[in-house]
Amino acid sequence: MKQLQRLSVLPMLTCLILFFTCISNASTAQVKYRSEGLTILIKGTSSLHDWEIKSDQGQFEAMFVLGPNYNITGISGLKFSVQSKSLKSGHDMMDNNTYKALKTSDFNSISFVLKNAVINQQDANNYQLKCIGNLTIAGTTKETELIASCKLNADKNFHLFRC
Repeated sequence: MKQLQRLSVLPMLTCLILFFTCISNASTAQVKYRSEGLTILIKGTSSLHDWEIKSDQGQFEAMFVLGPNYNITGISGLKFSVQSKSLKSGHDMMDNNTYKALKTSDFNSISFVLKNAVINQQDANNYQLKCIGNLTIAGTTKETELIASCKLNADKNFHLFRC
């Protein structure tokens, strides 16, 4: 976001951190991951200063296609959302300006729904995910590219983040 009144899709997700845990049997080809309470951190700049807002109330769900040794071979679904009014900066005035820019009185959430993804395995445990999907902010939906990194942990759970 260059200014609070002019929302830009990509800077809106400059640093998105998603933590999720496995909720499905790993012996299947498709494994569903879900998280309630994921952390979303949005950083931006205005004509006055840099700023950030954060929520720990996001929701995430993804369906990964896994090959042998838990390597990610595809993503058949991915979505996340956060309630707009759960975003907090620690400054009431900035929060109110953010809510006005996000039109929270009419549109109560920010969401992303995957259309397609390309997985690039970096090494045995690390991946780069290029996700194309529809990002909806303040009632406006735009096709957006999100690049995320994903790491397979020793406990066979994944840590997905974007910075």
